[in-house]
Amino acid sequence: MLAKWQGLAMQAVYQDWAEALQDCSIGAIDHAIGQAKEAPHPPSQGAFKALCKLYRPPVDESRMISKGAPTVTKEQAQANLAKIKSMLTGFSHSSPSK
Repeated sequence: MLAKWQGLAMQAVYQDWAEALQDCSIGAIDHAIGQAKEAPHPPSQGAFKALCKLYRPPVDESRMISKGAPTVTKEQAQANLAKIKSMLTGFSHSSPSK
């Protein structure tokens, strides 16, 4: 499945996704990964972001968000990057649907 990015430096692809998803919480990324795994093909970056937006956080996280979105820390960005790598790796090992 990674053939889509053949010829590109994968670190650049990962970084592009991490930057695109920097405003998404880990909960939203987890939700999107779960939804994406049900699809026959990996989503585009825009489709993945749309899946993130469908996430509804638990009540306690909602209260935190309502006070204002927290600044994304370096650790959060690294965690987002790790999730993206995991997702892309998962798709690369799955067999294509017929």
